[in-house]
Amino acid sequence: MNQTAFGERSENYKPVCSDVTSTAERELGSFFTAVKQLYGPEQAEIAASDWLQELQAMSDFAGATPNWRQLTINAAKRLALRVNH
Repeated sequence: MNQTAFGERSENYKPVCSDVTSTAERELGSFFTAVKQLYGPEQAEIAASDWLQELQAMSDFAGATPNWRQLTINAAKRLALRVNH
């Protein structure tokens, strides 16, 4: 058997949490950049706050990894409602 000792990590070990965090950071960063280019820095800040609020709402349903794209779509809907009024 090819086992590692307790407390040791195999060379193929990739922490799931860091992968999830990296993916979230990229998604939020891309969303922020797009909003900033289209609507300016003020709306980008508000949209980023919306995105984080959507993340919090999804986090209330603990379990599977959040669907980042759906989260971004939800934040974009909030942005659309705000800029179209």
